[in-house]
Amino acid sequence: MLIWQEIVLKPISNRLANSCFSIIKIKCNNHLVTNTQLIEDVAQSYMCFNFHEDMILWVNNERTTISPLNIYTELFEKPILQKTKEFHRIEAANELLSKEEVHAHLYLTSISSQSLLIMIEEIYIQYCLDDIRDEVKNMLNKENYEGLKRLSEILRHMPITKKELKITVKNHIYQAAYQTIEQIDRSNVEACAQLINTNAVSDTDIKSYELLAYHCDKLLRNKTKNLPESEFEENLRNIMIVFNYIDDKDAFELLYRKLLLKRIINQLTSSDDYEELIVSKLKEVCGHEYTVKLQRIFEDINVSKTLIVEYKNYCDDHHVTDKIDCSVLVISSNSCSLAAPSNFVLPIELQSRLDSFTKFYNDRHDGRKLTLLHRYSKGELQTLFTSQKYILQVSTYQMVLLLLFNHELNLTVERIQDKTQIELKLLLEILLSLLKNKLLICTDIHEDELVASNIKMNYSIRLATDFKSKKLRINLNVPLKSVERKDIDSFYRTIEEDRKMIIQATIVRIMKARQTLKHTILMQEVIQQLSSRFKPQIPLIKKCIDILIEKEYLERQSDQNDILRYLT
Repeated sequence: MLIWQEIVLKPISNRLANSCFSIIKIKCNNHLVTNTQLIEDVAQSYMCFNFHEDMILWVNNERTTISPLNIYTELFEKPILQKTKEFHRIEAANELLSKEEVHAHLYLTSISSQSLLIMIEEIYIQYCLDDIRDEVKNMLNKENYEGLKRLSEILRHMPITKKELKITVKNHIYQAAYQTIEQIDRSNVEACAQLINTNAVSDTDIKSYELLAYHCDKLLRNKTKNLPESEFEENLRNIMIVFNYIDDKDAFELLYRKLLLKRIINQLTSSDDYEELIVSKLKEVCGHEYTVKLQRIFEDINVSKTLIVEYKNYCDDHHVTDKIDCSVLVISSNSCSLAAPSNFVLPIELQSRLDSFTKFYNDRHDGRKLTLLHRYSKGELQTLFTSQKYILQVSTYQMVLLLLFNHELNLTVERIQDKTQIELKLLLEILLSLLKNKLLICTDIHEDELVASNIKMNYSIRLATDFKSKKLRINLNVPLKSVERKDIDSFYRTIEEDRKMIIQATIVRIMKARQTLKHTILMQEVIQQLSSRFKPQIPLIKKCIDILIEKEYLERQSDQNDILRYLT
């Protein structure tokens, strides 16, 4: 019996009742019906089925036990009677309104006819307008368009009610369309974000945020200084569209800031206005806090320009007469994303100027400490040992090595390292760059075998006194692999450390407000709060929670290990 109930009777009982009433309604509307026997057969099937036990049915989602007779009553008789009642109520109202409309046209003027219909509307309709409105909403939700059609026919001359129902229908259409569009928009956003952050390109060693940052760098370099403003703005719009979908916005900011500093140091910026425009667009999307370090860099640049002028005046006043002309860029350590320097010994020619500037700076800014980023510094040297004078554009490392040959024309690799204290791997790369440009010569190694690993400590290096070049200004300052590798490692370390600190601060902020919280809920709230900057990984959040427990900011509840408590 239970199987018959669940598989046969329950799924089709409503449809059977509806189908039977449809036939009855056709008959009531004076149409010819040939299959009335079907209704009798259905009714008899309920009555004649011989149940020996009470039957379990689900009525309005509630488990109900009913007798065989009640099965006929609940599943057939009641639905038919209810639908018949609704049918005749609508028909009666429709007939009444139609008669009054005919009478009005026969005996009254058009103005009076309208007044009569409004009065009838007030008598029969207005008092139950809320019920009608609710029923219309129900019809719309169930897509009962036939019922709506009949209702609109009844109310066709009821201006107040008709207006109210129009508003109801309009609101329903708007909400349905709005929700659909919202779902489509949300799906589109999620699809775009997934496509931008996870694709064949970003699954390699370079990520989407890196590609975007390098694209910005290329756009802002002085090679594009003749780019029309309209074209730049179009590029900027496209950049911001992609940026909105980037997950790792914190990593993008760090890399963008690093590339910005390199453009400034190497004087490769095409336009200060363009630089500031991009930062302002980033600020619009992510807020002031996101761009505060970028904006601080622009402030530091302006301060540095004033500082250089003041230092030159200081040199004149204190009779600093060395022949080295220098330009200094002082960036606050909070804004600077460049890797920390490796220590080495500066030659006396550079050290004297450094000491002079340090004294000048400390006199004006007591308590501050200057840290030189030799890796990103550069300069120019003029050759005096050649008949044709050349200008050599070199890194600080290259400059230090070349200045050694002012005092000795021949030095071993070991002696060069001893004098400069540059780490060996980096030193060999610097020597290799100068040997390949034939400014230095090593007779202990053949030109075909000239690689850094083949240069030994006892090899002798001498200055190429017969050096010649077609160019009078020679750029020897090329990126070094070991330096670039350190930069990359430092970059990823900085991201990881920054994220740890941000996650810990977020956890403390949440727990301070909530005091106690389940472990899983805390992780969900952390992800929700940080999703606009980056997507924190679950293992990293767990690690940060453990760190805060060790630091005694949090503790696990003794009786429930999955509940965390904030320690004041």
